[in-house]
Amino acid sequence: LEDRLRGCKPSYGHLCLAALMTLDRVRIVWTTNFDQLIEKACAHPTVADKLPRALAVAGLELPDKASDLLRDESWPLLVKLHGDFQYRKLKNTAPELQQQDETLRKHLAEECGRRGLAVTGYSGRDASVMSTLSEALDAKAPFPHGLFWFIRPGEKPVQAAQDLIVR
Repeated sequence: LEDRLRGCKPSYGHLCLAALMTLDRVRIVWTTNFDQLIEKACAHPTVADKLPRALAVAGLELPDKASDLLRDESWPLLVKLHGDFQYRKLKNTAPELQQQDETLRKHLAEECGRRGLAVTGYSGRDASVMSTLSEALDAKAPFPHGLFWFIRPGEKPVQAAQDLIVR
């Protein structure tokens, strides 16, 4: 993975996401990607000095760190649901993706009960994440600021995403 990701640069979309963080329009990013493109976008010279604080990152290697960062509202925050390729804990294969880390899963569901969620660049093919989003619908007032699922023109969301949106 390191060889494959070496030299990769943040896309325009990554830079836009980082810019939204500087404006306090995006506080938490939940990602299944295990690259460091969001971190690189936040470190970009046009962004880094404008962030309210350095990007905080939590993932599989220290799930309790996510608990602390969420409790302290350490925005902007990046939570890597499938880990980071630089650490040993990584979820990538079908058997590994069957179950989400319980701490991160709990936090994702709780935050969906407090905030809205905009899903971009995610297909919805990971059953562990989709079941967490589905469970979030059981909250007292799920997605109080909305659930938005962005897809490319001409594409259709996978059935799991359609079912979640309808529900």
